[in-house]
Amino acid sequence: NYDFTLGRLSYGSLRLVQNPGVNTLKKTECNQNVLLFVKYPEKGRVKTRLETHLDQDKILHLYRYFVEDVLSAIKKSGFSVTICYLPPEREREIKAWLGPASAYAPQTGADLGQRMGNAFMQAFTRTTSPADQAILIGSDFPDLDPGILDQAFDSLSQNDMTLGPAVDGGYYLIGFNRLSFIKEVFDNVSWGTGQVFPETMQKVDQAGLKVHVLPEWQDIDTFEDLELFYRRAHENGLEHLETVQYLQTIFSRNP
Repeated sequence: NYDFTLGRLSYGSLRLVQNPGVNTLKKTECNQNVLLFVKYPEKGRVKTRLETHLDQDKILHLYRYFVEDVLSAIKKSGFSVTICYLPPEREREIKAWLGPASAYAPQTGADLGQRMGNAFMQAFTRTTSPADQAILIGSDFPDLDPGILDQAFDSLSQNDMTLGPAVDGGYYLIGFNRLSFIKEVFDNVSWGTGQVFPETMQKVDQAGLKVHVLPEWQDIDTFEDLELFYRRAHENGLEHLETVQYLQTIFSRNP
């Protein structure tokens, strides 16, 4: 597995030296924060690959349910959540939609990598209650098991970072300890391709970070992914999810 030996880390002019296992903060002593990346649901802006089979109104409904199901799972886990939203000018509408949360923060940066790196920097350096550990997830897997969040944070007690590979070659979760975070893992990555995970692991190896790899997960990008999710949800008894209930109105057949 990808369990690389920890070495010397660098971030700009700052150089940090860590030893494996140095971070032994217990969950109750550690400020842990989940960063949830969301977009304001606008036609033609979210889940566009579903347009081959679904009209835009259905896609908007689905995307809303994706986000709401993931947010519900985070809240059930008991971890604090920061909703990182895009575009920044939709703050009022995002808050009206998703309601009270630990915090809201706009996404900033020219591409996905910059936005993720900046979100971690903001979480680790904010003046009020900066995070000791943070994990970032999207909303492409409404069947998120809260246990994955526990596993991700637990792994950070003995590792510099944690990474959850997606079936399509990307990743669905990435997390860091504050003292081992380096923004360079987000630089020059082929976002939106099947090379995201291997390219990220190469950067992790080059930086000498010790990483825990989580179980692989299937996210939802295409209509075929959606069909697989619908069948899997019924097999796993997840009919209570908002996404699954809405899909009942789309799929007239049984899974």
